[in-house]
Amino acid sequence: MGFGVSVAEWQAAGLIAAWLVFTGWSYREALAERWPALLGFMAAGDSPVSSSQAASQIATNGRPLLLAYASESGHARSLAQACQQQLGAQPSRLLTLNQLLPERLQNADVLVFASTTGEGDAPDNGARFLTHLNSSGLAAEHADRRLANTRFAVMALGDVSYPHYCAFGLTLQQELQQAGATPLFDAVCVDDLNPADIDLFYQQLAVAAAVYADLPFDVASLAGADQEAAQEVSQSTSSSGSGPDHEPTSLTLLKRQCLNEGTLGEGIYQIDFALPAEPERALQWQAGDVARLHLPVADGSWQHRDYTLASLPSEGTVRLLVRQQFHPPKGNQPRQPGLGSGLLTLSLATGDAARFEIIHNPNFHSPAADVPMILIGNGTGLAGLRAHLKQREGLAQARHWLIFGERSLEHDALWHDELSAWLQNDTLSRLDLAFSRSTIEQLQQSPLDAANPAGFAECGGQFWHGYVQHAIEQQLDTLKQWLDDGAMIYVCGSRAGMAKGVDQVLRAGFGDDYVDDLDTSGRYRRDVY
Repeated sequence: MGFGVSVAEWQAAGLIAAWLVFTGWSYREALAERWPALLGFMAAGDSPVSSSQAASQIATNGRPLLLAYASESGHARSLAQACQQQLGAQPSRLLTLNQLLPERLQNADVLVFASTTGEGDAPDNGARFLTHLNSSGLAAEHADRRLANTRFAVMALGDVSYPHYCAFGLTLQQELQQAGATPLFDAVCVDDLNPADIDLFYQQLAVAAAVYADLPFDVASLAGADQEAAQEVSQSTSSSGSGPDHEPTSLTLLKRQCLNEGTLGEGIYQIDFALPAEPERALQWQAGDVARLHLPVADGSWQHRDYTLASLPSEGTVRLLVRQQFHPPKGNQPRQPGLGSGLLTLSLATGDAARFEIIHNPNFHSPAADVPMILIGNGTGLAGLRAHLKQREGLAQARHWLIFGERSLEHDALWHDELSAWLQNDTLSRLDLAFSRSTIEQLQQSPLDAANPAGFAECGGQFWHGYVQHAIEQQLDTLKQWLDDGAMIYVCGSRAGMAKGVDQVLRAGFGDDYVDDLDTSGRYRRDVY
């Protein structure tokens, strides 16, 4: 497998590393000549081989260290960023997996952070990597092994409760190895951002540094890197800061209202829960954060469903926007509601309680007040976008453009009065509403609602026939002007339909490199499902 490292040598390296950690320092001076970086890692500053010395003694031989991520909601990106900050690599580059072209892989050390979406699929910013790899011929059975001087490690992110757990990350491990690259170790699967799994990845890096003395990073900095990386991205940190084992809070249902009566699709409900009255149970969150619903199942275990919050604590409620989901009927049995949406939209009665945990999602938090926001969504994705607008309401320097889509203006104009009022008071600079089932004539003849007496179009509103991506496609020049002004794009809603279509339109209009650069710089953020 390249470099002549046998399984026995790997095992021996692991035993030696463990022996060094758990025994004294009797042989550290002799070993310093062979493994200075590892000793720097173990000493945590007390050894004669300091962190900076260890870094200076590593011979990089011109090998770049690349940190590539395929990220759906920003977790893989944040883990890659945290790892880069910890490693202090010289040289190092952070990029999306799509940007990791085969020629960049050659003679490089690559750390890959990959999420899995859908049916074992790649996130959009990593979906083209395997196509590039295969089209280059590197992954063919009899490839010329141009990646024989490439070393790599994969952190695969997933949730073990879902099918296709970490499937894309595991596929990357296999395809890179078949292309001739040398794995530093087997792919590490991280279940729901479990800190112990993240820690294992860093432990494996330390062992790899014992085998390859020329790895281009400072292993001394690995001490505590797993904890900082986990804290950077963990959605399992509750509002009380108690961590993933924090006891969920029981919240009482105040109100449930269907917002799209008569729709051709499934019902969308606004669901409001009362905040706890006791100060010690107070919940805190900001726009972009998530309410995790804990659900008991028949076998006595618990499952969870995540819903992006539509409200702020100052409003006094935990507000959700939930579309009913149903499983296909089996035989003569009627179709059954989904576990989470069934409870929230059908079973739970006013006054009943459900168990929630607030999950912080820093990857979808608002930027500084002077940074313009382009908010794009459909359906229940309006929840997270509404929270951002509410949080920045009244900020004179803030500019917001909302592009939202649903089925019909007649039945599916969610929170239209509030959006129109925000358009009138300049919380919204522009508002584009796309309806796929309303004809152009119906949209043109639609009465302006009372919340916007100045006129919808006169205040910057516009109706579109079609989907969100169609409205964007017609306004790419204006979108580019906003981006040139430093705007950030926030996408919230369905991944397979709206979000995929929006990404395709952006790439067709601006090019893959431009969109990838937006993503890498944190200016293109998504909360999709």
